[in-house]
Amino acid sequence: MNGCVKALTRVMLGSALILGAALPVLAEGEVRLKSRVVLRLAGDARMSAEERAQIVQRQVDAALQSHLPAGRLRAVSIKGGIVLAWGEQRLCTVDGLQAKANNTTVKALAAAWLRNFREAMKDGYLSVSPQRVVIPVGEARRVRVSGVAEGPIESAVDGRGLEVSPADDALTLRASAPGTFRVTLTREGSSVSFPVIVKEWAGYVPDQVHCAVTGNPAGRALLELAALQAARRAVQAKPGATVTLKAGPAALAILGVGADATIRMPLLIEGKDYFPVDKTLEVILHNENVSVAQPTQLMVSNRPEKVDTDGILFAGKVNSNQPARLLYSHLNGNGRDQYLWVNLTNRGDRPVKVLVIQGDGGPAREELYVGHRCNTRFLEDWQARQGLIVTIPPMKAWELGRYELAPRELVSGLCHLQVLEGESLDVSVETSASGVGVAMDRLIDAPFNPFRIHPRGIFRDPNIVVDQKYVVGETTEFNIPFGRAPWLIDGTSGEPNTGNYGVLYEVKLEVSNPTLQPRKVQLFFEPINGVALGSFLVEGKLMETNCLKPPARGLISTVDVAPGQNRTIRILTLPQAGSHYPARIVVESPIQETHRESGGT
Repeated sequence: MNGCVKALTRVMLGSALILGAALPVLAEGEVRLKSRVVLRLAGDARMSAEERAQIVQRQVDAALQSHLPAGRLRAVSIKGGIVLAWGEQRLCTVDGLQAKANNTTVKALAAAWLRNFREAMKDGYLSVSPQRVVIPVGEARRVRVSGVAEGPIESAVDGRGLEVSPADDALTLRASAPGTFRVTLTREGSSVSFPVIVKEWAGYVPDQVHCAVTGNPAGRALLELAALQAARRAVQAKPGATVTLKAGPAALAILGVGADATIRMPLLIEGKDYFPVDKTLEVILHNENVSVAQPTQLMVSNRPEKVDTDGILFAGKVNSNQPARLLYSHLNGNGRDQYLWVNLTNRGDRPVKVLVIQGDGGPAREELYVGHRCNTRFLEDWQARQGLIVTIPPMKAWELGRYELAPRELVSGLCHLQVLEGESLDVSVETSASGVGVAMDRLIDAPFNPFRIHPRGIFRDPNIVVDQKYVVGETTEFNIPFGRAPWLIDGTSGEPNTGNYGVLYEVKLEVSNPTLQPRKVQLFFEPINGVALGSFLVEGKLMETNCLKPPARGLISTVDVAPGQNRTIRILTLPQAGSHYPARIVVESPIQETHRESGGT
C-alpha cells in the first residue's frame, strides 16, 4: 500500500456511524462497502482523512470486483498495528493514530472494523429471501433482493407459467400455471438462483352460502345438519384433496319460523401437491314456512337385503303432486367395504325445490337398533315438521345419503320427499364397491320370497288411521294391531309389503272413564311374530321400548284419566326395519297398579 496504510481509518462508533444507511455522497474520511459506511478515517499533517479514505476505498472496490467471499476477511498482526485483509488484498492498517482518534485500543478497533465489514457482507454479493417460494396459481409473491451487488437486475425463468418483475431491491413473482421453476437473477456480475413451486389451490370455499330449513321450530341437530349439507354442496375440493371442519358448527338451539341465523364454519382443504385453502364459510340459514303434506306413495328399497354386487337397488320418481316416503334398508354382504348412495336427480331443464325430512340409522351391525334409531329420528323430525329445503339445478343430482358399510354392517333410512317447486325428481338407491359414485344402469334383480320379509316397490296411501274407543272398567285388555294384513301392494309387481314397513299408523284412541275414581290407562307394545323394538309418539312425546321377544310386552306410556273424563290419545308409530311384524298395542286399565310388563323402558 506504499506506506499509506499506516495512517488510515477511524471507525465511527455510537451514533456517529449508522451501518446500512445509504448516503448520497462520500463524506470526508468515510469508507464504504457499497452503500454501507464501514470506516471513517482520521488524518494528520502528512495526509488528510479524505485522501486516506480514497486509498482504502480503492482497495475495497478491488476486492469487490474480484468477488472475494466474506469468509476471507481477516485481521493480521504486524509490527506497529493490525492489517485488515480480504484474501490477498490488503485493505488498511489499524495503528495508534486511528485507535487514539476513537478512544480505544488497536486490537479493539481492528475487531470493530472487521465486524463492520462482515456485517456489510452478511447477504453476500447477491441474495434473495425467501430462498424457496411456493405460490398458488393466480397469486403473486414478493421476494426481497439483498447483497452488495448494485444496479439493474436481470432475471431468467426455466419454463412457462411464471412471470418475474424486478423492481429496485425486490421481485414480484406471478404464477399462471402449476409446475416447478428455477429463477436465476444476475446483478453486477453476481448470480443467484432459487426454486419456485407453483401449486393449484386444493379447492374452493365461497364467502357465504344460503340454505333453508323448515320446522316449528327447527332444532339444533337439524340446523347443524343443514349447515354441513350446505357446506358440502358449496365447497369444491380437487381430486385427492380432503376437506376438514376445524371446529364443529355452533348453531342456535332453535330457529323459529321465518327467522334467520348465521353459522360460521372454519374449513381446511389440503392435499399433496396442492396449496391449502384455510377459510371460514358463512352459512346463512332461513326457516321457511312450509305446509307439509301427507305422502301419497311409499317407496321401499329392502330387497335384496344383502348387497354383494354393484348396481341399482331401487329406482322411482317423486312428482310435484305426489309427496312420497322412502324407506331403504340394506346390509353389506361382501367381504370388503361397500358404498351405498341415495340420490335425488333432476333430469329436467328447470330447478326443482324439494323438502326432505329424514331419519337414518347406521352403518352398524346391530340390525334391530339400526332400524330403531332410524324410526326414532324420523318420528321426532316428522312431529316437528323439521326438514331440509334443497334446490337441485337442472341435470344435477343431490346425495340424500352416502354410506360406507364395512362387512356385515347395515344402514336404514326413512325420508319424506315433497317437491315444492318444479316438476319431478328421480329417486335411486345405488351400491358400489368403489369409493366414488359410478354411472349405473343395471337394476339388481332379487325375486320375491314369501317366506322372507324383504319388500321392494312403490305402494300407494302409506298412512293408516285407526279410530278406537276404550272404556275404563268395561274390559280388562284391549288390542290395537298394526303391521298385519291387509298389506299394501306394489302397483306394478302385485307383491305385498309384508309387515307394512314404512307405513305410518295414526291411532286415535278415545278413552272414557265413567267411574268415580281416577284411573291409569297403560299402553304396552307386544310383538307377535318375532323379536322387535317399538318407537311411538304418544301425545307428541317420543316413547321407546326395549328389545322384546314374544310373549313379552313393554310399557309404552301411562295416561291418567280423571273420573268422568273423556279424552283422545293420539299415537303415531311405524313398523321399523330389522324388527318383526305384525305387533300390537295393548291397552289396559287395571284397578291394582300392576301389569305383566317384561322388558319395558
